[in-house]
Amino acid sequence: MRNLDGQSGSALVEAAILFPVLILILYWSIALTDVLILKLKASEAARFALWETTVWKSPSQIDREVRQRFADLRS
Repeated sequence: MRNLDGQSGSALVEAAILFPVLILILYWSIALTDVLILKLKASEAARFALWETTVWKSPSQIDREVRQRFADLRS
């Protein structure tokens, strides 16, 4: 049966426009999640370093412990 109202293929055009937009939204959400995790880890490392200064450790020892505990922060 033929579609006589002139809308044949409109679903395909809508899908061709919508799918790239959805893929971009997905990639941006992944990138934003990585940025937020990095921000959280940096905040956690700073809080740890400040907490360790209250127990009278040397700055070099604190720096070494922060680098050891938060080595995955570079990711």
